[in-house]
Amino acid sequence: MDKMLINCISHFIAVSKSVKNNYIMQGISSAKISVVYNGVDLEKFKKSKKIETLRNMLCISDTNSLCIATAGRLIERKGIDIFIKAFSQLSKNSNNLYGLVIGDGPMMGCLKMLARELKIDDKILFTGQVINVHDYLLACDVVVQPSIWPDPFARTIIEAMALGKPVIGSRIGGVTEAIEDGVTGILFSPGDYYALSSALNLLLKNKELREKMGKKAIMRTRKLFSIEQYIEGVDKIYNNVLR
Repeated sequence: MDKMLINCISHFIAVSKSVKNNYIMQGISSAKISVVYNGVDLEKFKKSKKIETLRNMLCISDTNSLCIATAGRLIERKGIDIFIKAFSQLSKNSNNLYGLVIGDGPMMGCLKMLARELKIDDKILFTGQVINVHDYLLACDVVVQPSIWPDPFARTIIEAMALGKPVIGSRIGGVTEAIEDGVTGILFSPGDYYALSSALNLLLKNKELREKMGKKAIMRTRKLFSIEQYIEGVDKIYNNVLR
């Protein structure tokens, strides 16, 4: 960031501690940076649709089926290939497992080819770009955020948590601030699809644990990531700067 621009700015708002640390590394004083987490409208994420209806829409009609999802732009840094490889490991021992790749991007073709090579293209649905992402997240049992490069703050994670879904995410960047490891989800080493597969296996085999983590996820979202919390945080900073 340009030093002249830095000197002209009274205060910086970072969406995570990870972003704040990045600003500090660029020479910005810690005293000039406040962290305000992104917020979601919790009313929007109240479960208004039945999961069965949403799964039928996705052609997943077996009530015993399990579904895992990942959402984001299909680019290398998002690690969607890690998700597909982990899914492949799991599907070897499960005939009732389905995967959702929600989003679009330049790697769509490569990722579909990978799924075909691993012989799981009949089990993974690539949705392309969708408007109602939360409907797809609601239809699944576990959400995965497999980025191999630090995300400032993955909004998909808090949206999934608001829906009561346990989230498995890479131990990197803002992801580590959204997920409380072992409480609302599980963190794994970036790029390690064996570790991701193991974490998924743990949750998919334990419905009680999934539900427990899902409830904790909703509580954490209400406490830290509500739109009210975000507005209050930004408003407080503005008032302090204007004094």
